[in-house]
Amino acid sequence: MLSLKDGVLTDLQETNDALVRASDLQLSILIVGVGGGDFTQMEVLNADDGRRLESSTGRVATHDIVQFVPM
Repeated sequence: MLSLKDGVLTDLQETNDALVRASDLQLSILIVGVGGGDFTQMEVLNADDGRRLESSTGRVATHDIVQFVPM
């Protein structure tokens, strides 16, 4: 899946929860940041620091399925 973003997420927790649920599927998500927006939240979803995403209910993602690339 490819997602193009041009700024700040307004629903970070909902997005995070959905990504944790989706981590059970054979799915890869590429988020491309376009323009000069603040992409700090996208970096959190990327989870390249070695920690998997955790949902609001405490469930930890099965796999890291997100890659963020700023353009």
